[in-house]
Amino acid sequence: MTAVAIPREMWALLGEQPLSAAPPGVEPNLANPTWHGAPVVIAASICIPVMLVVSFIRIYAKCYITRKWTWDDNVFLASLMAALIFIALAVAMTCGGAYGYHAWEVKIGQLTRTVLMVQCHCIHEAS
Repeated sequence: MTAVAIPREMWALLGEQPLSAAPPGVEPNLANPTWHGAPVVIAASICIPVMLVVSFIRIYAKCYITRKWTWDDNVFLASLMAALIFIALAVAMTCGGAYGYHAWEVKIGQLTRTVLMVQCHCIHEAS
């Protein structure tokens, strides 16, 4: 059976099912799931300022102390931008979508929302 042959009613029912089965002894809470994304947000809010301070120290040293800009500095700046984009997307996906929850507390229909599709597209295009 292909995806085209599945009736719309079945897709609607499938969207209300959990993404995976809950472990034994765990009762899934689909109506009000517990969010576990706080460590991602906390780590990002600590790591981004530290990363920026260290990066600005390096850039300052290269521009004003040694006054010598080499090709590895360009690679460093590109990787800094990529890291900032990756962390920002990780926080956005954790705070704005189905990420940060256990798989048995996420409905399949939540993973097809427009916001998540746009975020996945951004990650795909960035990589």
